[in-house]
Order: sequence, then structure tokens, then C-alpha cells
Amino acid sequence: MPDIEVHCHGGISVISAFAQRYGASMAIGLGMVVRFSPSQEFDGGTKETERTFRFLLDKYPGSIIPKVTIESEIPQAQGLKSSSAFTLALVMGFSSVNGIEIDGIGTLRLVAEASIVNGTSLTGAFDDLCSTYYGGVCLTDNVSMDLLKRYEVPRGYVLIAYNSEKYRMTGSIDVGAMRRSSESWSPLKELVMNGFPLEASIINGNLVGEFTGINADIMRYFREKRAVYVSQSGKGPAVFAVFHRKADMEDAIRHFPSGTGNRYVNTAFTNEGIRVNEI
Repeated sequence: MPDIEVHCHGGISVISAFAQRYGASMAIGLGMVVRFSPSQEFDGGTKETERTFRFLLDKYPGSIIPKVTIESEIPQAQGLKSSSAFTLALVMGFSSVNGIEIDGIGTLRLVAEASIVNGTSLTGAFDDLCSTYYGGVCLTDNVSMDLLKRYEVPRGYVLIAYNSEKYRMTGSIDVGAMRRSSESWSPLKELVMNGFPLEASIINGNLVGEFTGINADIMRYFREKRAVYVSQSGKGPAVFAVFHRKADMEDAIRHFPSGTGNRYVNTAFTNEGIRVNEI
């Protein structure tokens, strides 16, 4: 039986579904590769990995649990969809190894359930899963788990700032407080539906930042360097900036503040969805 390789991407939050039922996300070029070796036994992993495989074994008794190796460019626990990408890759790889055929939406609903079970998501993060699976911008109903709209990403040069020592786990968020303010998120669905995902992401990041805190210093720096869109990516704490001109992004990289603990990674939005290959 051949090994399987799953390629997928992270993303940026456009609408965080903590407060209400609608979510939106758009894919970025930071990649993750997960390899599955069915000829070798699973030799343990993170608790999230083990919970995911236990969940899948309950669904599909007698299945093979292969050895898993991961390579990722996506900073973890920063609001850049690393957990959604990983859980999706685990389920896709498991399905491929075991010859399990599920349609696209069926797969995504299964992964959303797995994400809740393995503790990486409170809501299932159906929007994040859709943007990782299909690429582009995805608007979803995270209660009914339906994809409402998918379209191509906007152009722009993307620079992301994060501090690997300052991470934010989903379970640390005061979801109840956000839900009491759910009306503040109401306009965002129409913005995304009408083709304004970056505008929605700015409002969303600032709203979530009221509850989680926000890195105002790095946001101010990006604006000084002529970024046209700047916000926290959902729960953060990563901050993203979009530049129209490559020269402006390069200037922001060249003078990026040192001694703050912040790091940067440059990327772009992507329309590329998940790929599963035999190797």
C-alpha cells in the first residue's frame, strides 16, 4: 500500500463564528504537509492526534491507523488555522489509507465534528475547514454546516506578525461575552457575500480584539508602512497586513521592529485547495 501525502494551507479569519452562526475565512499560502505510512504502525503523537484517530476508529472500526509525520509553515495557536488544517489533513489521510469515500461536504462535516472532539475548536470551525479544503474565500453557516458562498481571493502582498511565545488557545476565549454582543457582527455576512472580505476581516479582528486584547503597536507599524488592510486574524494574536505594492511590503520587512519578540512571515492569499497524493 503506497504512502499518502496531504497538502493544505492555513488561513485568515474574516468572520469569527464564536459570537453568531456565520463564519468566513480565506486561505493563505502558508502550507502544511502531512504524510501517512500505512506500512508502519502509528507510534503516538499529540493528544489531539490520538483523540482524532479514536474518533475515526469509533466511526470506522477495524481501520488502519498509519504512522504520521508533519511539516508545517503555519505558526500554531495564532489564529492562522493550523489546527483546522491539521485535523482536515488527518481525516483526509485516514480516509485515503482506508479507502473510505465521502463527498466534500460530508468530509468537512465529519472533520468539524472531529475538531470539537479533539478539543481544537469550540464550534467545529466549518468556515476554516472550507477555506482549507477549497481555497479562496469561504462564507459558511456554522450551525447547519453549509457552504453559502466561495469565491477567489483578493490580490495583495500579505505580511503576518506573530510572537511564538504568546499564543492563544481557543479554549481561553470568553465566548459567552462575545455572544452577548452578537449584533455587532451582524453586518459582516453581507460584506463577505458582496465581495468585501478584507473589510469584514478588519471589523472582525477589532471586535474580537476587544475581548482578547490586540497588538496595537505592530498594527500601527504596518499602517505607517502603507499597508492598506491591517487587523488581528480572528482570535489572534497574529496580526496580518495587506499591501498593494510589493515595495511597501519589502520596506516593512526591512525595518521590522527588533527586540519585541515579534516575528514575521510573508505570504499571499491562495485559491488552491487541499491535495491528496500517493507517494
